[in-house]
Amino acid sequence: MPKFDEVPVGRSAISSIDGRLMVKAPIDGRVVSLDRVPDQVFASGMLGSGIGIIPDEAHQGPALVRSPASGTVAVAFRTGHGYAIKADNGVEVLLHIGVDTVSMKGEGFEALVKAGDIIGVGEPLASVDFAEIIGAGLDPTVITLITNTRDLTSVIPVSTERVVAGETIMTVRP
Repeated sequence: MPKFDEVPVGRSAISSIDGRLMVKAPIDGRVVSLDRVPDQVFASGMLGSGIGIIPDEAHQGPALVRSPASGTVAVAFRTGHGYAIKADNGVEVLLHIGVDTVSMKGEGFEALVKAGDIIGVGEPLASVDFAEIIGAGLDPTVITLITNTRDLTSVIPVSTERVVAGETIMTVRP
């Protein structure tokens, strides 16, 4: 499976054959199905199809969370806990770091991008202190969603238990 070091930063992860987007893992960790994410809004699929990743770095302090797709940063929450990326082929990817982490008001998060930035797959979005999230009594799961799922042909999570940042976690067909 291609990893970030195999897809040069700034290059797209869109297949030139059929326009599929290969959404990449933003961090190393254990994959959990969306319905196991401890937040009903995400778990219900109301915001779109996706997966969660419980980060390996959760107890080790700061770690980089990387862009799962190339495109334009449409939204970068000022608290640093969430990012929306409009991929080069129109797929809308939401990356939400932790559950209820908006309550931290930016503590433990350092945003490395802003709305309007052009970003490549694998480029850092944020530096996150996962130990601080856990210390606040919150869940550190990193959630990756496709918010315009209903407008697409298919969103297929890759079944795996563990991922390394840069491995394909979902295949999206416009």
